Amino acid sequence: MTDLSGLASLSGVTSFTYDAIRGLLYVTTSAGILYAWDPAAGSAAWSLDVGGSLSSVALSPDGTFVLVGDSTVTTDSGGQNHTTIDRVDLSSRTVTRLDVAVGGPSEQGIAHVAIASNGEALFTRDHLGSGWNPFREFSASASTVNPAIVSGLPEVTQSTYLQSSEHDRYILVGEANETGTPLAILRLSYR
Repeated sequence: MTDLSGLASLSGVTSFTYDAIRGLLYVTTSAGILYAWDPAAGSAAWSLDVGGSLSSVALSPDGTFVLVGDSTVTTDSGGQNHTTIDRVDLSSRTVTRLDVAVGGPSEQGIAHVAIASNGEALFTRDHLGSGWNPFREFSASASTVNPAIVSGLPEVTQSTYLQSSEHDRYILVGEANETGTPLAILRLSYR
């Protein structure tokens, strides 16, 4: 086995995921940059200014795109708060911005995203202060986000962490800011 350890000198790293097909590590930063880090070369293969303050990244099961969560919240002229999840096509590096309406006054931007093997994207939110937010899912390939509440786990604490297993069969749900909270494991491939 080749040792690919080394130092990736990137500032403000917020999340990463590995693409075994391309041998790249996709890294998000709070400055809005998505990097494709090549561990074999010890440098970025490419970078893309997605914008916002990126919080998380998830690779699609077929490896064609990543979803990138944005922790930034904006307010439209009607007073509705919004945040975004961006879909980045890995071949063309085209960014499709998916608008996500913020449900309540305490909900904030995207904390974490994950994509299950069935193509469903899940996301958690940050919270103003501390508290619970609805746990939502939507079709990762859809042109708009029409989130539904996750069946069996309708609420999670703010900033709950999501991690996909190998082959995206399971999603590990680690609730934040709770002492003694068990980890939940979701299996969404049956839907």
